[in-house]
Amino acid sequence: LNGFLGEDRVKFVAKDLADIATHEKGARPLVLLSFIAHNTGDDAAAAKYLDQATPRGGYDSLITLMRSAWGLKSK
Repeated sequence: LNGFLGEDRVKFVAKDLADIATHEKGARPLVLLSFIAHNTGDDAAAAKYLDQATPRGGYDSLITLMRSAWGLKSK
């Protein structure tokens, strides 16, 4: 992901999504943050974001699929 977008752009998008996640009740920004974290090599953060997204609802099957494909455990 960093090679495709550039590290600065990935950091900018991640910061923007983190800000959105604090103001929105939906899971979407957290799911996207998880995708970014996993694809930049931070599986611990990816798992944390999925843990935070799960109670917000709406993406249960996608979160389950992401955990399975990436070998992540829920807390």
